[in-house]
Amino acid sequence: MELQIDEIVSILDILTFLGDDEDKLNFLNFGIPRQIYDRTNYFNTLDEVSFQRRFRLSKEAVLFLLNLIEKDLEYPTNRNQSIALVNQILCFLRFYATGKHLISIADFMGCHVSTVSRIVYRVARVISIRCKNFISMPKTDIEIALILLKNFII
Repeated sequence: MELQIDEIVSILDILTFLGDDEDKLNFLNFGIPRQIYDRTNYFNTLDEVSFQRRFRLSKEAVLFLLNLIEKDLEYPTNRNQSIALVNQILCFLRFYATGKHLISIADFMGCHVSTVSRIVYRVARVISIRCKNFISMPKTDIEIALILLKNFII
């Protein structure tokens, strides 16, 4: 197996960053150590006002959303240490409430950027399937005229 130049440079950069020879040997033998994140359950720890300020929805609305889509988001097994469904919804809401980069959301939620990306994709896909039940567009010219009139009055 040949190593590419970029891979060799990357490995050399990591080795120069590591301090003593034991760290270098551990890296070469075992690779980059797995990072374990501490996750905060914001649903239980935040009061209603702080919760709504961070996620733009009340706890009651989040529970409604959770009950609506939890069957579509559940994993078939409990083998992995998956993120709780309520935290997945909070991660999704935080992403859309702030419009920040995935890395900011990952730091806030205590998980990896790729995990946040997968969560946002999965929850958005499930919600978009259910949107027909909650979003309706005007179908007739009269409905369109009424909506335009209402907007004009504002």
